[in-house]
Formats: sequence, structure tokens, C-alpha cells
Amino acid sequence: MKHSDISALPNRQHATLSTGANSAAVQTSRPKAGALVSALCGALLLAGCSGKPETVRAPQVAGSPLPPSQSFDPKTDPADPVYEDPRGMSKSWRAYAAKGDLYFDRSLTQQVSQINQQAMSAKLGKADRAELSRLIARLGEPSQYIGVGALKGDWVCRASVVSASGLKQTPDQACDMFTSPGALYFEKTSGEARRAGYLFPDRVSENFDKWVFLGTTSTGDAPQTLYSGLGTGDTSRDSVGLFMLKPSGLIAVFAGDAGSYTVYELKR
Repeated sequence: MKHSDISALPNRQHATLSTGANSAAVQTSRPKAGALVSALCGALLLAGCSGKPETVRAPQVAGSPLPPSQSFDPKTDPADPVYEDPRGMSKSWRAYAAKGDLYFDRSLTQQVSQINQQAMSAKLGKADRAELSRLIARLGEPSQYIGVGALKGDWVCRASVVSASGLKQTPDQACDMFTSPGALYFEKTSGEARRAGYLFPDRVSENFDKWVFLGTTSTGDAPQTLYSGLGTGDTSRDSVGLFMLKPSGLIAVFAGDAGSYTVYELKR
């Protein structure tokens, strides 16, 4: 059954973040994150996980949401044979999506377009209008193939919330993407508004030009929870979104409440 594939969050493995001018501010917040990395290994027929030191331990899980395939495409991620080519993933993200999220990817584009029109019609300052125009232009860029190697590792995220009334942005904050056998996990580990969950390759498009995020939101150091479709059944903190690689860089778009959506602009 789909709800019994995973029953706990992964364990967190810390890695040194180096982001130039932003690194000091971001690293300062990381010890407070209390975030988690992968403990899926014990449930899979693979020998061992990453050699990085583990910190917070979470309960062992019953299994991986994405059982590893037998094949590995070295063109996708030659440095990490534990995590296979996206084409080898055995389940679609829709197998875990809550009923209300089954087709969010189809409605998100229309939602974003409508909100952008409303926001550009609002009374915005010159700087906010220019920034919103820049974001809209980035979202309109064509998406490119994106493999695991282009995703995993430490990132700096800049969050923008776009609504009918305008634009709200936060300073650069720490984010991570890391692998465990058969799973890719994302988390925003600093700032007041946080988000964490599993990433699934889009298996509808032959281009594999986006990854689907099924996760939850949290505030500050509050404990993370699993997405409802991965076993909890509680939809109150569910968050869904799309990660896409554009010519201008990696970007993520998350569905919001009626009248808003959130964008993460990610950079190394």
C-alpha cells in the first residue's frame, strides 16, 4: 500500500556550506536547524549509506518511497552510483499525492499566471515591480533536463511570496538536497518559514525537466513532519511544488493558499 512505504523522516547529515559572502550568515543558522538526513538504508538491500557523519537520529523507516532500480546511467550522475538515473524510478509521485494534490502540477501554471497579472496590477514600488518582472521572466524560461548530480548538495535559497497584493522576499537562507538509497530529500534549514520533503522525478515528460516536491512546511525549529500521502494522513502542513532548471539557474515553485505562491531561487 502506498501509505506504508515510508513511516519516518530521514536522518540529517551535515555538510559544510560555502557560499562566499553569504556563507557566514547561513552557517550561523545551521546548528539551530535540527534537520534530518537519510535513515532509509536499513530497510533496503543496499550496503551502507554515505560516509558523512550523522547527527540527529530518526526512527527507522519501513521502506523507501522510491525503491532503487538495478540500472545506473553514468551520464546522469557518475559520482553517485547509489542513486540511479531518473528514468529508473519505479513509482510516479502521483502514487503518494493526496487527493487534492493529484493534478496540482497542471493547475499551478494557471494559478501562477493569474496571480502574476493581479500582482502587476497592484500598487507596487519601482523596485518591487522590477523584481517581480524579473521573477516572472525567470519562470517563463524553458526548463532543461535535470539529474540528481545537478540537485544534491548545499544551496542558498532566496524565497519570494507572490500574491495579488504584491511581493514579499526574504534574505538568502540555507537549503540542502541529499540522497539516500532510492530517495532524494530537500529541506530549507534556516529562517522562520521552513519546508522539507521528498523529490520525485517527473515521469510524464520524456525530457525529465522537473522534479516534484511532496513535503511539509514548519516554523522555526518546530519538528518536521511527513507529507500526508507518505503515511501521516494529516494534510494541514502539506506543501507541493516543482523544481526546475532554467538557463538562469535552479528555481522552485510551490503552490500556496488561494491568491499566492512561493518561489525559491537556489544558488551555490
